[in-house]
Amino acid sequence: MKVRMRLGLFATLCLFGASTPAAVSEYPYIYRSPRSMGLGGVDLAIGGHPTSVFSNPAGLARLPDGWQFVPWAPSAGTTTRTYDFLRDLDTALSISDEDAQRQALFDVMDDYRGRNIHAQWSALSSVHWRGRYRDIPMAFTLTRLNSERFDAKPHQGFGTDGVLTVHARRLEGIVFGTAVETGDWHWGLAAKSIHRDRIADSYTPRELVEIARDNPDFEDLYSHGNAKSIDLGLQFSLDLPYLRQGRLGLVTQNLGGLDFGDAGWIPQTTSLGIAFHPPAPGPTSLTIGADYIDLFHDIDIDDDPIKRTRVGVRWQLFEHRRSALAYSMGLYQGAPTLGLIWRWRAVELAATTYAEEQGIYAGQDRERRYLLGFAIGIGDAADTGRIEPGSD
Repeated sequence: MKVRMRLGLFATLCLFGASTPAAVSEYPYIYRSPRSMGLGGVDLAIGGHPTSVFSNPAGLARLPDGWQFVPWAPSAGTTTRTYDFLRDLDTALSISDEDAQRQALFDVMDDYRGRNIHAQWSALSSVHWRGRYRDIPMAFTLTRLNSERFDAKPHQGFGTDGVLTVHARRLEGIVFGTAVETGDWHWGLAAKSIHRDRIADSYTPRELVEIARDNPDFEDLYSHGNAKSIDLGLQFSLDLPYLRQGRLGLVTQNLGGLDFGDAGWIPQTTSLGIAFHPPAPGPTSLTIGADYIDLFHDIDIDDDPIKRTRVGVRWQLFEHRRSALAYSMGLYQGAPTLGLIWRWRAVELAATTYAEEQGIYAGQDRERRYLLGFAIGIGDAADTGRIEPGSD
Protein backbone atom coordinates (compact mmCIF):
# COMPACT_ATOMS: atom_id res chain seq x y z
CA MET A 1 0.00 0.00 0.00
CA LYS A 2 1.47 3.30 -1.02
CA VAL A 3 2.03 5.86 1.69
CA ARG A 4 0.51 8.66 -0.38
CA MET A 5 -2.75 6.68 -0.71
CA ARG A 6 -3.00 6.22 3.05
CA LEU A 7 -2.29 9.90 3.60
CA GLY A 8 -4.91 10.74 1.00
CA LEU A 9 -7.45 8.67 2.90
CA PHE A 10 -6.63 10.40 6.20
CA ALA A 11 -6.75 13.84 4.59
CA THR A 12 -10.13 13.16 3.02
CA LEU A 13 -11.68 11.78 6.19
CA CYS A 14 -10.32 14.67 8.23
CA LEU A 15 -11.34 17.25 5.65
CA PHE A 16 -14.92 16.25 5.14
CA GLY A 17 -16.80 13.62 7.18
CA ALA A 18 -20.14 12.23 8.26
CA SER A 19 -22.49 12.40 11.19
CA THR A 20 -22.16 10.49 14.46
CA PRO A 21 -24.14 10.44 17.69
CA ALA A 22 -21.15 11.98 19.48
CA ALA A 23 -20.82 14.91 17.13
CA VAL A 24 -24.56 15.60 17.24
CA SER A 25 -24.27 16.34 20.98
CA GLU A 26 -21.68 19.12 20.48
CA TYR A 27 -22.83 22.70 20.14
CA PRO A 28 -22.07 24.23 16.72
CA TYR A 29 -19.45 26.95 16.42
CA ILE A 30 -17.57 28.88 13.73
CA TYR A 31 -14.23 29.36 15.51
CA ARG A 32 -12.83 28.21 18.85
CA SER A 33 -10.24 30.53 20.43
CA PRO A 34 -7.44 28.99 22.57
CA ARG A 35 -7.46 32.20 24.65
CA SER A 36 -11.09 31.93 25.70
CA MET A 37 -11.15 28.13 26.06
CA GLY A 38 -8.52 28.32 28.80
CA LEU A 39 -10.91 30.72 30.54
CA GLY A 40 -13.72 28.19 30.40
CA GLY A 41 -14.88 29.52 27.02
CA VAL A 42 -15.76 32.91 28.54
CA ASP A 43 -15.48 36.06 26.38
CA LEU A 44 -18.89 37.72 25.92
CA ALA A 45 -18.17 40.56 28.38
CA ILE A 46 -14.35 40.67 28.01
CA GLY A 47 -13.29 41.29 24.42
CA GLY A 48 -10.24 43.35 23.51
CA HIS A 49 -8.91 40.83 20.97
CA PRO A 50 -9.47 40.38 17.20
CA THR A 51 -11.07 36.96 17.80
CA SER A 52 -13.83 38.73 19.76
CA VAL A 53 -15.57 39.09 16.39
CA PHE A 54 -16.49 35.38 16.73
CA SER A 55 -17.93 35.68 20.27
CA ASN A 56 -19.26 39.24 20.77
CA PRO A 57 -18.31 41.94 18.22
CA ALA A 58 -18.93 44.63 20.85
CA GLY A 59 -15.66 43.49 22.44
CA LEU A 60 -13.76 44.95 19.47
CA ALA A 61 -14.28 48.38 21.06
CA ARG A 62 -11.61 47.40 23.61
CA LEU A 63 -8.87 46.63 21.08
CA PRO A 64 -5.57 48.50 21.52
CA ASP A 65 -5.38 51.81 19.63
CA GLY A 66 -3.93 51.82 16.13
CA TRP A 67 -3.53 49.38 13.25
CA GLN A 68 -2.52 45.73 13.33
CA PHE A 69 -2.16 43.13 10.59
CA VAL A 70 -2.09 39.46 11.59
CA PRO A 71 -0.94 37.53 8.50
CA TRP A 72 -1.29 34.08 10.06
CA ALA A 73 -2.84 32.89 13.31
CA PRO A 74 -3.09 29.08 13.30
CA SER A 75 -4.49 26.85 16.03
CA ALA A 76 -4.68 23.08 16.32
CA GLY A 77 -6.37 20.74 18.77
CA THR A 78 -6.65 17.02 19.38
CA THR A 79 -6.95 14.28 22.00
CA THR A 80 -4.34 11.82 23.21
CA ARG A 81 -6.11 8.85 21.61
CA THR A 82 -6.36 10.48 18.16
CA TYR A 83 -2.67 9.94 17.41
CA ASP A 84 -2.87 6.33 18.62
CA PHE A 85 -5.91 5.64 16.44
CA LEU A 86 -4.39 7.12 13.27
CA ARG A 87 -1.13 5.25 13.94
CA ASP A 88 -2.95 1.94 14.33
CA LEU A 89 -5.15 2.64 11.31
CA ASP A 90 -2.08 3.46 9.22
CA THR A 91 -0.38 0.26 10.36
CA ALA A 92 -3.43 -1.80 9.39
CA LEU A 93 -3.73 -0.16 5.97
CA SER A 94 -0.04 -0.76 5.28
CA ILE A 95 -0.52 -4.55 5.28
CA SER A 96 -0.29 -5.86 1.72
CA ASP A 97 -2.44 -9.00 2.11
CA GLU A 98 -6.09 -7.90 1.89
CA ASP A 99 -7.47 -10.60 4.20
CA ALA A 100 -4.88 -9.80 6.87
CA GLN A 101 -5.49 -6.12 6.28
CA ARG A 102 -9.23 -6.43 6.88
CA GLN A 103 -8.62 -8.46 10.03
CA ALA A 104 -6.23 -5.78 11.30
CA LEU A 105 -8.89 -3.15 10.62
CA PHE A 106 -11.47 -5.23 12.50
CA ASP A 107 -9.07 -5.28 15.46
CA VAL A 108 -8.61 -1.49 15.30
CA MET A 109 -12.38 -0.98 15.26
CA ASP A 110 -12.75 -3.28 18.25
CA ASP A 111 -9.94 -1.62 20.25
CA TYR A 112 -11.42 1.88 19.83
CA ARG A 113 -15.10 0.98 19.83
CA GLY A 114 -17.19 3.69 21.48
CA ARG A 115 -14.27 6.15 21.74
CA ASN A 116 -14.43 9.47 19.98
CA ILE A 117 -11.48 10.53 17.79
CA HIS A 118 -11.08 14.29 17.41
CA ALA A 119 -8.84 16.77 15.60
CA GLN A 120 -9.32 20.41 14.63
CA TRP A 121 -7.36 23.02 12.74
CA SER A 122 -7.99 26.71 12.10
CA ALA A 123 -6.07 29.54 10.49
CA LEU A 124 -6.99 33.23 10.64
CA SER A 125 -5.67 36.24 8.77
CA SER A 126 -6.93 39.63 9.89
CA VAL A 127 -6.45 43.36 9.87
CA HIS A 128 -7.96 45.58 12.54
CA TRP A 129 -7.96 49.18 13.73
CA ARG A 130 -9.17 51.14 16.72
CA GLY A 131 -9.27 54.91 16.98
CA ARG A 132 -11.58 57.89 16.71
CA TYR A 133 -13.70 59.01 13.80
CA ARG A 134 -15.31 62.44 14.28
CA ASP A 135 -14.40 62.08 17.94
CA ILE A 136 -16.33 58.80 18.28
CA PRO A 137 -14.27 55.82 19.56
CA MET A 138 -14.70 52.93 17.16
CA ALA A 139 -12.98 49.82 15.80
CA PHE A 140 -13.20 47.37 12.95
CA THR A 141 -11.67 44.09 11.85
CA LEU A 142 -11.65 42.09 8.63
CA THR A 143 -10.84 38.39 9.07
CA ARG A 144 -10.26 35.54 6.67
CA LEU A 145 -11.19 32.17 8.20
CA ASN A 146 -10.17 28.62 7.29
CA SER A 147 -11.29 25.94 9.72
CA GLU A 148 -11.42 22.13 9.66
CA ARG A 149 -12.79 19.75 12.25
CA PHE A 150 -12.77 15.96 12.41
CA ASP A 151 -14.62 13.56 14.72
CA ALA A 152 -14.86 9.80 14.29
CA LYS A 153 -16.18 6.95 16.40
CA PRO A 154 -15.86 3.20 15.72
CA HIS A 155 -18.92 1.21 16.76
CA GLN A 156 -20.52 -2.18 16.23
CA GLY A 157 -23.02 -1.18 13.55
CA PHE A 158 -25.46 -3.80 12.27
CA GLY A 159 -22.87 -6.43 11.37
CA THR A 160 -19.87 -8.09 12.95
CA ASP A 161 -17.19 -6.07 11.16
CA GLY A 162 -17.75 -2.74 12.88
CA VAL A 163 -18.33 0.68 11.35
CA LEU A 164 -16.31 3.90 11.50
CA THR A 165 -18.65 6.91 11.48
CA VAL A 166 -17.12 10.30 10.87
CA HIS A 167 -18.33 13.84 11.49
CA ALA A 168 -16.24 16.62 10.01
CA ARG A 169 -16.58 19.91 8.27
CA ARG A 170 -14.53 22.55 6.53
CA LEU A 171 -15.38 26.25 6.78
CA GLU A 172 -13.96 29.03 4.64
CA GLY A 173 -15.10 32.61 4.66
CA ILE A 174 -14.81 36.29 5.45
CA VAL A 175 -15.98 37.99 8.65
CA PHE A 176 -16.21 41.77 9.03
CA GLY A 177 -16.74 43.27 12.47
CA THR A 178 -17.14 46.78 13.79
CA ALA A 179 -17.81 48.33 17.19
CA VAL A 180 -18.67 51.80 18.48
CA GLU A 181 -18.27 53.16 22.01
CA THR A 182 -20.90 55.57 23.37
CA GLY A 183 -20.28 56.28 27.04
CA ASP A 184 -20.82 53.12 29.06
CA TRP A 185 -22.16 51.25 26.03
CA HIS A 186 -20.21 49.34 23.39
CA TRP A 187 -22.17 48.32 20.29
CA GLY A 188 -20.93 45.70 17.86
CA LEU A 189 -21.88 44.12 14.56
CA ALA A 190 -20.28 41.25 12.63
CA ALA A 191 -21.19 40.22 9.08
CA LYS A 192 -20.06 36.80 7.86
CA SER A 193 -20.07 34.96 4.56
CA ILE A 194 -19.17 31.29 4.99
CA HIS A 195 -18.73 28.28 2.69
CA ARG A 196 -19.10 24.84 4.27
CA ASP A 197 -18.24 21.31 3.07
CA ARG A 198 -19.46 18.14 4.76
CA ILE A 199 -19.94 14.42 4.02
CA ALA A 200 -22.61 12.15 5.55
CA ASP A 201 -21.37 8.58 5.41
CA SER A 202 -19.96 5.66 7.40
CA TYR A 203 -17.14 3.27 6.52
CA THR A 204 -16.80 -0.45 7.13
CA PRO A 205 -13.29 -1.95 7.23
CA ARG A 206 -13.89 -3.38 3.77
CA GLU A 207 -14.75 0.11 2.43
CA LEU A 208 -11.66 1.61 4.05
CA VAL A 209 -9.53 -0.94 2.23
CA GLU A 210 -11.20 -0.08 -1.08
CA ILE A 211 -10.77 3.65 -0.56
CA ALA A 212 -7.10 3.29 0.29
CA ARG A 213 -6.54 0.94 -2.66
CA ASP A 214 -8.44 2.79 -5.36
CA ASN A 215 -7.95 6.39 -4.16
CA PRO A 216 -11.21 7.47 -5.86
CA ASP A 217 -12.52 10.93 -6.61
CA PHE A 218 -14.34 12.05 -3.44
CA GLU A 219 -16.26 14.87 -5.16
CA ASP A 220 -19.53 12.93 -5.13
CA LEU A 221 -19.25 12.07 -1.43
CA TYR A 222 -19.56 15.48 0.15
CA SER A 223 -22.21 18.18 0.24
CA HIS A 224 -21.49 21.87 0.30
CA GLY A 225 -23.29 25.15 0.84
CA ASN A 226 -22.92 28.89 1.36
CA ALA A 227 -24.54 31.05 4.00
CA LYS A 228 -24.51 34.67 5.17
CA SER A 229 -25.60 36.16 8.47
CA ILE A 230 -24.81 38.84 11.05
CA ASP A 231 -24.13 38.99 14.79
CA LEU A 232 -25.35 41.86 16.98
CA GLY A 233 -23.68 42.46 20.34
CA LEU A 234 -23.35 44.95 23.16
CA GLN A 235 -21.32 45.46 26.30
CA PHE A 236 -22.38 47.71 29.17
CA SER A 237 -20.03 49.00 31.87
CA LEU A 238 -21.29 48.42 35.40
CA ASP A 239 -20.62 51.15 37.96
CA LEU A 240 -20.86 49.03 41.10
CA PRO A 241 -18.51 49.24 44.11
CA TYR A 242 -18.13 45.47 44.41
CA LEU A 243 -17.59 44.88 40.66
CA ARG A 244 -14.39 46.66 39.64
CA GLN A 245 -14.52 47.50 35.92
CA GLY A 246 -17.58 45.27 35.63
CA ARG A 247 -19.33 44.69 32.32
CA LEU A 248 -22.34 42.89 30.97
CA GLY A 249 -22.22 41.34 27.51
CA LEU A 250 -25.14 40.31 25.32
CA VAL A 251 -24.95 38.91 21.79
CA THR A 252 -27.28 37.41 19.20
CA GLN A 253 -25.28 35.28 16.78
CA ASN A 254 -26.21 34.04 13.31
CA LEU A 255 -29.31 36.23 12.99
CA GLY A 256 -31.89 34.17 11.13
CA GLY A 257 -29.57 31.15 11.21
CA LEU A 258 -26.80 29.99 8.88
CA ASP A 259 -28.46 27.70 6.33
CA PHE A 260 -25.91 25.73 4.29
CA GLY A 261 -28.54 23.57 2.60
CA ASP A 262 -27.40 19.95 2.38
CA ALA A 263 -24.21 20.89 4.28
CA GLY A 264 -26.09 21.64 7.49
CA TRP A 265 -27.51 24.41 9.62
CA ILE A 266 -26.25 26.60 12.50
CA PRO A 267 -29.14 28.17 14.44
CA GLN A 268 -29.51 31.70 15.74
CA THR A 269 -28.60 31.95 19.43
CA THR A 270 -28.64 34.65 22.10
CA SER A 271 -26.11 34.54 24.95
CA LEU A 272 -25.33 36.58 28.07
CA GLY A 273 -22.09 37.20 29.95
CA ILE A 274 -20.60 39.15 32.85
CA ALA A 275 -16.98 40.02 33.71
CA PHE A 276 -15.09 42.15 36.21
CA HIS A 277 -11.54 42.86 37.39
CA PRO A 278 -11.15 42.58 41.18
CA PRO A 279 -8.10 44.14 42.87
CA ALA A 280 -4.89 42.11 42.51
CA PRO A 281 -1.55 42.43 44.34
CA GLY A 282 1.33 44.38 42.79
CA PRO A 283 1.59 44.47 39.00
CA THR A 284 -0.70 41.47 38.52
CA SER A 285 -4.32 41.63 37.37
CA LEU A 286 -7.37 39.40 37.61
CA THR A 287 -10.27 38.84 35.25
CA ILE A 288 -13.32 36.86 36.35
CA GLY A 289 -16.15 36.10 33.96
CA ALA A 290 -19.16 33.90 33.34
CA ASP A 291 -21.24 33.24 30.21
CA TYR A 292 -24.53 31.48 29.62
CA ILE A 293 -24.82 30.27 26.03
CA ASP A 294 -28.12 29.99 24.13
CA LEU A 295 -30.53 31.67 26.55
CA PHE A 296 -33.63 30.56 24.65
CA HIS A 297 -32.41 27.02 23.89
CA ASP A 298 -32.47 27.48 20.12
CA ILE A 299 -29.91 24.67 19.98
CA ASP A 300 -32.38 21.81 20.40
CA ILE A 301 -29.83 19.08 21.14
CA ASP A 302 -30.58 19.19 24.88
CA ASP A 303 -31.94 21.33 27.71
CA ASP A 304 -28.98 20.97 30.07
CA PRO A 305 -28.09 24.33 31.73
CA ILE A 306 -24.68 23.05 32.88
CA LYS A 307 -23.59 22.46 29.28
CA ARG A 308 -24.53 26.07 28.53
CA THR A 309 -22.69 27.58 31.53
CA ARG A 310 -19.07 28.78 31.33
CA VAL A 311 -17.01 30.28 34.16
CA GLY A 312 -13.39 31.40 34.17
CA VAL A 313 -10.59 33.28 35.96
CA ARG A 314 -7.47 34.74 34.32
CA TRP A 315 -4.49 35.84 36.40
CA GLN A 316 -1.98 37.98 34.56
CA LEU A 317 1.32 37.46 36.36
CA PHE A 318 3.10 40.40 34.78
CA GLU A 319 2.82 42.85 31.93
CA HIS A 320 5.88 44.79 30.80
CA ARG A 321 6.14 47.04 27.81
CA ARG A 322 7.08 44.18 25.50
CA SER A 323 5.97 40.99 27.26
CA ALA A 324 3.20 39.47 29.35
CA LEU A 325 2.25 36.13 30.89
CA ALA A 326 -1.14 34.94 32.12
CA TYR A 327 -2.67 31.75 33.47
CA SER A 328 -6.34 30.85 33.08
CA MET A 329 -8.65 28.31 34.63
CA GLY A 330 -12.36 27.72 34.46
CA LEU A 331 -15.31 25.40 34.06
CA TYR A 332 -16.59 24.53 30.60
CA GLN A 333 -19.72 22.39 30.48
CA GLY A 334 -19.02 21.43 34.09
CA ALA A 335 -15.44 20.24 33.46
CA PRO A 336 -12.22 22.12 34.41
CA THR A 337 -10.11 24.03 31.90
CA LEU A 338 -6.53 25.31 32.14
CA GLY A 339 -4.78 27.80 29.89
CA LEU A 340 -1.55 29.71 29.40
CA ILE A 341 -1.01 32.88 27.33
CA TRP A 342 2.49 34.19 26.68
CA ARG A 343 3.10 37.32 24.67
CA TRP A 344 6.43 38.83 23.60
CA ARG A 345 6.32 41.94 21.47
CA ALA A 346 4.07 41.02 18.51
CA VAL A 347 4.10 37.24 19.08
CA GLU A 348 1.42 35.44 21.08
CA LEU A 349 1.28 31.79 22.12
CA ALA A 350 -1.77 30.26 23.80
CA ALA A 351 -2.19 26.70 25.09
CA THR A 352 -5.21 25.21 26.79
CA THR A 353 -6.92 22.00 27.79
CA TYR A 354 -10.66 21.52 28.16
CA ALA A 355 -13.21 18.71 28.06
CA GLU A 356 -15.96 18.59 25.44
CA GLU A 357 -19.17 16.88 26.48
CA GLN A 358 -20.13 14.15 23.99
CA GLY A 359 -23.36 13.23 25.78
CA ILE A 360 -26.68 15.03 25.96
CA TYR A 361 -26.05 16.16 29.55
CA ALA A 362 -22.95 17.33 31.44
CA GLY A 363 -20.84 14.52 32.89
CA GLN A 364 -22.20 11.78 30.63
CA ASP A 365 -19.30 11.35 28.18
CA ARG A 366 -16.53 13.94 28.52
CA GLU A 367 -13.54 14.00 26.20
CA ARG A 368 -10.34 15.80 27.26
CA ARG A 369 -8.89 17.93 24.45
CA TYR A 370 -5.75 20.02 23.98
CA LEU A 371 -5.60 23.21 21.92
CA LEU A 372 -2.58 25.28 20.88
CA GLY A 373 -2.63 28.65 19.12
CA PHE A 374 -0.02 31.01 17.69
CA ALA A 375 -0.24 34.51 16.22
CA ILE A 376 2.10 37.25 15.08
CA GLY A 377 1.04 40.83 14.42
CA ILE A 378 2.44 43.72 12.43
CA GLY A 379 1.56 47.34 13.10
CA ASP A 380 1.53 50.08 15.72
CA ALA A 381 -1.05 48.18 17.82
CA ALA A 382 0.91 44.92 17.72
CA ASP A 383 4.03 45.69 19.74
CA THR A 384 2.33 46.19 23.10
CA GLY A 385 3.01 42.97 25.00
CA ARG A 386 -0.55 43.25 26.29
CA ILE A 387 -2.89 40.36 27.10
CA GLU A 388 -5.77 41.98 28.96
CA PRO A 389 -7.90 44.71 27.32
CA GLY A 390 -7.44 48.28 28.44
CA SER A 391 -9.48 49.86 31.18
CA ASP A 392 -12.90 51.26 30.36
